[in-house]
Amino acid sequence: MRNACRYWRRLGNGRYWGRLRKNGRLWGRLRDGR
Repeated sequence: MRNACRYWRRLGNGRYWGRLRKNGRLWGRLRDGR
């Protein structure tokens, strides 16, 4: 669901997710679930 990334970025959470993404791929999996 790459569109989700755009959706989150629009909400302004893009910065928040960007930090988790740097943490590791584990967060990326959680984002996919959301």
